[in-house]
Amino acid sequence: MTSAYQQQLAQQLRAAEDELAKWRRQGRRADRYRAAWHNARMRANSARSDYEYTVDLARRDIGYVDRLAEAQKIRAEVAEAHLTATAKALASAHQAITRDPRDWASDRRDAWLYALLVGWNDALDEVAARHGWSADDVTQIQAYRESITATAALNEAIAALLAELAATAPDPQIFTGLDFLFNAAAQSTEAQP
Repeated sequence: MTSAYQQQLAQQLRAAEDELAKWRRQGRRADRYRAAWHNARMRANSARSDYEYTVDLARRDIGYVDRLAEAQKIRAEVAEAHLTATAKALASAHQAITRDPRDWASDRRDAWLYALLVGWNDALDEVAARHGWSADDVTQIQAYRESITATAALNEAIAALLAELAATAPDPQIFTGLDFLFNAAAQSTEAQP
């Protein structure tokens, strides 16, 4: 009887050890699940933090881009107004010179002004020889004349481009931000006598 009792106790002990091993395995599995859940939660918090940082950075960048766009808008307003005024002043000087009956080639300074504002075209070499202008002087005069001509052409090109953009804008609200260009041009036109 003792041996049957001992066998029964040995079986109960093995069953208890098996049950204990089973609970330990389940405990280790639960620990792994808990660790995995904790890691997932940490990654989610990190991702949320990264997302919030990115959104905050984007909001700051949008503000910076808005301020930069506003500064460029003001700069463009001023440049366009100056360009329009310069083009009008040059056109006025051109008109005054071409309507004056005097001989613009006789005086050195008058010839230089005429070369800049009207242009001697084919007669430039003759006028240069008459006044003793060097090849460098002639090159410089031609460059200045081209710049003056380009200023007037640029002003006309900007006006044409703005009119085209206004006509082809898919949404009129998109183009309202460029009204300052038309307003500046109109104001500078009204200010001229």
